[in-house]
Amino acid sequence: QPVTSLASNDTTAVKASFDLAEQYMFFKPGRGIIMAQRSYALAVAIKNSPYQRRSLVLLANLYVGLGNYTKAMKLYYDCLRLAENNHDDYAIIQTYNNIGSTYIQMPDYPKAFLYLRQAQQKLAPYISPSSKNIPFKFKKIDIYILNNFGEAFLFTDKLDSAAYYINKGIKDQSTYQFDDLRPVFISDLGILESKKGNKAAALNYLHKAEKAWVTIKDLTNLDLLYFQYAKVYKKFNQPDSAIFYAQKALSSAAEANFLADEAAAAKLLYELYDAKQNIPLAYKYYKTATRINDSLINKD
Repeated sequence: QPVTSLASNDTTAVKASFDLAEQYMFFKPGRGIIMAQRSYALAVAIKNSPYQRRSLVLLANLYVGLGNYTKAMKLYYDCLRLAENNHDDYAIIQTYNNIGSTYIQMPDYPKAFLYLRQAQQKLAPYISPSSKNIPFKFKKIDIYILNNFGEAFLFTDKLDSAAYYINKGIKDQSTYQFDDLRPVFISDLGILESKKGNKAAALNYLHKAEKAWVTIKDLTNLDLLYFQYAKVYKKFNQPDSAIFYAQKALSSAAEANFLADEAAAAKLLYELYDAKQNIPLAYKYYKTATRINDSLINKD
């Protein structure tokens, strides 16, 4: 159906395109981008501002998954302008958090902290102890912000601050009865213990995270979990186990078309084989990582 022929109140085609884009997100992200672009164009045609913003957010998230952070950031800033024009505080908070999360992945931690603090400050009045009947969406975004703060502190080796945010996230999600991020927090505890030098505790948390992800049937994050297993084994001088999990991370990321994760796993395999002085395999994974990174840089 041509975009221009839609009635002003016809959201059926918009919703159908948006729902398809969400379905494709973790399995055919290229197709997901096409459907999200169509969803956005349809929403613009019928002047449906909520679906315009939702489509832009989904598009940005798809590009983050593909490692195209430049494209994702442009879309997030488009989301932010739209949210500000509509005086939509929740959308503004969500976008600040998304931008902060993306800066963590880039990584650019000073900018990540800047946007996460803006999200936290904007959210504070909505979740203050004096607030009654807090809408669930504000509780949910609070958990995501806590998770991102925890990881930003974790990856900058500020372990006490990381522990505070991780444990607060675990506590609050239990209070809010929102468990979607429980495996992420458990995995982060594994990384925290690894950084403290506690191998057994680190692996125990990673095992719990893996079980939790399988329980909720969310297999899309397993490549990251395998990557963390590999890093723990590398840290504690068990290169064969590290290689085993790095290869699993590479395969899982490639299957899901998570290019940035695939590049990270290939780079880790290069480092592991280089340390073993296995030059042919080190060179193989060096070329793989370089090829993927070059493709990310050259993406529109």
